[in-house]
Amino acid sequence: MNRPNQERLVRFASWVVCAAAIFESNASKAAPASAAPVAAPTPAPVSAAPAAGPVPSSRNASASVPAPAPAVSTVPAAAPTPVPRSSSSTVSPPAPVPPASSPSLSPSSPVPATTPVVVAVPAAPGPTADVPVADGAPPKEGRFNVDFGVDSTWYTQKGFDLFSDSDVAHSLAIDIGYAVYASGPISVVPELGFSTNSQSSGALFGGAISSTSLDTNAFHAGASVRYAMLPFLEPEARVTGGFSFVQAKFNPTGGPSELESKSTLPFVTLGGGITVHTPTGTFQTKQSTFRRLVLGVTVEGGVVLASSMELTPTPTQPSGRITTVDQSLGSLGRSGPFVRVVLGLRF
Repeated sequence: MNRPNQERLVRFASWVVCAAAIFESNASKAAPASAAPVAAPTPAPVSAAPAAGPVPSSRNASASVPAPAPAVSTVPAAAPTPVPRSSSSTVSPPAPVPPASSPSLSPSSPVPATTPVVVAVPAAPGPTADVPVADGAPPKEGRFNVDFGVDSTWYTQKGFDLFSDSDVAHSLAIDIGYAVYASGPISVVPELGFSTNSQSSGALFGGAISSTSLDTNAFHAGASVRYAMLPFLEPEARVTGGFSFVQAKFNPTGGPSELESKSTLPFVTLGGGITVHTPTGTFQTKQSTFRRLVLGVTVEGGVVLASSMELTPTPTQPSGRITTVDQSLGSLGRSGPFVRVVLGLRF
């Protein structure tokens, strides 16, 4: 073999050694714990190639020239090995690495899609303050009650004839109450009230008494129980009790002064009736004003139980030195049936 061929053979062997070294380094990095080091015998025959270095130095080394031939036959056999392994080592190991670091950055993640929904939720509730919100339920009825009424009481005893040509006394009354209990159709309303009436008559006892008068002022407390049968109709039962301050006056014809009789009488009333009123919310405006206002009319009947009053008039001024004896004119009964008509206001 001539010298140029020997140099080509040495260069080829050097290239094979370098390729084997690169393959070995890549294999050690890709799989340090694997059995890849088995390829270590590959560089062994290549390392014998440098031993042929002395071949160029001996001009008559024709016998040694065939020695590298087996190495050449073994080197090409190893040459195809690094090519597939290097390609597989550089491609397959990095494959699992990207999925481990990119799950959170995947564009197919549904998180960005739900983010606008979460932001929009707090903005959804927000009714304007200027527009009144109408609830579907009907407004509740007011608990405060103010009643203006006329009470007509029949006194059938003869004592009442001294003060009226009829047996009926008409009283003006006012009551203020508050519904302390209201559940379903039933409500309980305590109340405080005041009533007053006055009767008068004249030319009694053949003209001996020119005029008479009877004034009554009464204060009472009580309670009523109502049952809402319909949205506009309520039966009720009512009980009150109090005291009447009664003053009877007599003006004798030609007498020195008038005569009077005073008394404080307890009484109790028992009654029941029915109320017709406007449905709750009838007077409601767009601004919800008068939403609980209710107007109604009540007709009630019952009985008044009260003590009788003894009519023993006495002079309102001293009569002088003459001793006088007060004469009784009988008794004035204060019990009797009554009818009560009321204009009621609830709010």
